[in-house]
Amino acid sequence: MISAKRIEARLHRSANKIVREKLFPPLRDDDITRTIKYDELVIIYANKMSEKYRDGRYFDMIRQRIRLIGRFLKALKAINKDIKCLSDVFVPAYCPDSIRVINTLAGADDGSGHFKHPSVATALCSLLKYIGKIYLNQCIIKHDDAKQKDAKSFLLHFTQQVDINVTRTVMESQVQNKIKLPSLNDIKKFYIYLKKNLGITYKRLKNRFSLTTWLNLSEFTLLSIQVINRIRPRELERILIQDFKRHEGISADTNKTLYKKTRQKASRYRRFMIQGKLNRTIPVILDEEHVKCIELLLKYRGFAKISGENQYVFAIPEVTNSKCLRACNVMRKHAILCGANHPERLRGRNSRKHIATTCLKFTEVKELKNINETPVASRYNSRVSRLPQRAQENNVIEENDCTDNEEEEEGPRRDGKHQRSTSPYGTVKRRRWTTEEIQTTLKEFKVNFEIGKLPSFKEIQEVKSRCPQLSLRSQAQIKTWIHNQFRKKSKG
Repeated sequence: MISAKRIEARLHRSANKIVREKLFPPLRDDDITRTIKYDELVIIYANKMSEKYRDGRYFDMIRQRIRLIGRFLKALKAINKDIKCLSDVFVPAYCPDSIRVINTLAGADDGSGHFKHPSVATALCSLLKYIGKIYLNQCIIKHDDAKQKDAKSFLLHFTQQVDINVTRTVMESQVQNKIKLPSLNDIKKFYIYLKKNLGITYKRLKNRFSLTTWLNLSEFTLLSIQVINRIRPRELERILIQDFKRHEGISADTNKTLYKKTRQKASRYRRFMIQGKLNRTIPVILDEEHVKCIELLLKYRGFAKISGENQYVFAIPEVTNSKCLRACNVMRKHAILCGANHPERLRGRNSRKHIATTCLKFTEVKELKNINETPVASRYNSRVSRLPQRAQENNVIEENDCTDNEEEEEGPRRDGKHQRSTSPYGTVKRRRWTTEEIQTTLKEFKVNFEIGKLPSFKEIQEVKSRCPQLSLRSQAQIKTWIHNQFRKKSKG
């Protein structure tokens, strides 16, 4: 069906190749699509979006936007017979009709005045402003001064009307729409359901290939990673094979500085980075079972008839184009099958809010706050990877269970005294300076001690290269020790 649409290419003549072959063919052939197929301004907007977002993973977003514009244009045509195409909208006299249609599509309540779908109102206002600027540029190119003047006047009037009639209502509606988070009991049920079925489908696929089993393992693996990481579904479902192959654990050097118990926990996890919203890099944590499952899925990609061009880890078999599983759809399906009391609350966004709310009682809340940074692998694997697991246990809400054993290993707590902050590299085993290390440092940096000036990292590295006694000390440790000696001397 999609191939036939691609061959027919029934679109406005200004559509570029990407819009003709990739954007429009997957769209449903209904009244909304037929409204925008031959609309010049909509096609120009689609052309510019395809040039701006060249990666295929953004095509769904572009389709969603042009479908929303199609809904707006169809509703506006129903109340105003003078509107024939989208460019006719940009006349100041039609601004009230545009605001009226936006309110209707957003589900405005006549009684309370709030929107049922506030995001629709926000998206439509932003789209009309953006497309209005595109139309203004087209008028400048065509030297159409009359339409250019109308477009400027419309945008000025429309912006003012949006501020009065839409913006505040959207904010109030978002406050009124209270989000109900999933209960700990439902999350635990969902987690146990996924873990059980993940193990079963893995063993089945390992013994004998079956396309149904392969698909089931792909779904359970995707959801299991989603539950542990709690990141946006759209980012997780588009993991590429090359991203997965870059996974890493803790390094051998860092491994020596961790406690045995922390080292055992951290060694179970692997981490790699993916591209997230606004081009941010986002870390993804995998445990040993996830790594084995993904490796098995990749092993049988040929048997599942996955296209060679499809580089998604969670690819859909037997399709010609690059498609992947939709995490949201898969989560809705299995939220019902797991037997949760409120399956409608088990969603990606709600799970992220749940872990953020629950982990406020943990001492590692700063780690969660910086979860989108690019931390050291050992710190991330040993500390952040524990948060989702603790958030789905029943005892996480107890006030007396908010401290990890690893922190207790660093030394006894002293009441009434300020505690040393946790090292950014995770739990670190602190070693006392030996007599040999102290004598070597005092001898090699004698001049620095006399003039009271800290040595540079370059100078410290030169000393380390010729003095094996300092091989176990980093440049920062040596410099910090010298600085502490200066402080002791000044106090004395």
